Amino acid sequence: MKLLVITLVPDPLGPDAIGNLAAPLGELYMVEPGLSIRHDNMQPATPLERLNPALALSLRKTVFSTGEILIVDEDGREIGGAFRKPEKWGVHFDTFGLEEIEAAIALARTVCLPEVEATTT
Repeated sequence: MKLLVITLVPDPLGPDAIGNLAAPLGELYMVEPGLSIRHDNMQPATPLERLNPALALSLRKTVFSTGEILIVDEDGREIGGAFRKPEKWGVHFDTFGLEEIEAAIALARTVCLPEVEATTT
């Protein structure tokens, strides 16, 4: 086992955002402007062929945040939680041995310090 510190994630509004975005929330469709919206995981009130893809909204959320510390197995997959594997996503990270926990914490604080200062001032 080892520790990973997420050091850089793509800007969620930038061109590389898809490298850190997942779509676990599903998609919303509007049948026609002004009519009700339906979620793709619900029983359709309207046949799928009538849904207008131009009026679809895909809901996505970020997978990783800068400064996260993960415990991963020998394959680089998170132990517990969502079992994420940072190598599969467009994020940067540094690796530490379990005995280097203090160094991992120091790096996590350093990389997320601008974000912390922005939210506290």
